[in-house]
Amino acid sequence: MLVLEGLGESIPLDFTPKSVHNYLMKMEKELDDYDKDRILHLPLIQDSSKYQALKFLSLIYLFAARARPEFIPFVSCRIVELTLHHGICQYSVAGFAALGTIMISVKGDVEA
Repeated sequence: MLVLEGLGESIPLDFTPKSVHNYLMKMEKELDDYDKDRILHLPLIQDSSKYQALKFLSLIYLFAARARPEFIPFVSCRIVELTLHHGICQYSVAGFAALGTIMISVKGDVEA
């Protein structure tokens, strides 16, 4: 987590099911402004510290999937947020895939 802090990012270590739900709903609301074409045409990320943050978050996602799955909603949302605000890269895929899976399982809505 110190690496993330050095890159200006963080992941909450203390959270509740309610805080996870609230974070997911915030992300869903932000994504309402984006359709598939807008996401596909996001610019490439230019900020090297944000690129490194995305790279590190994608690694955390891989480890969280096995060791700490409760971190996946926060990690995937942060990957998507950084991508929407700073541009897309190869590490963005993990966040969009995980967030889509989470939204389908939470809402049962493929369009979410």
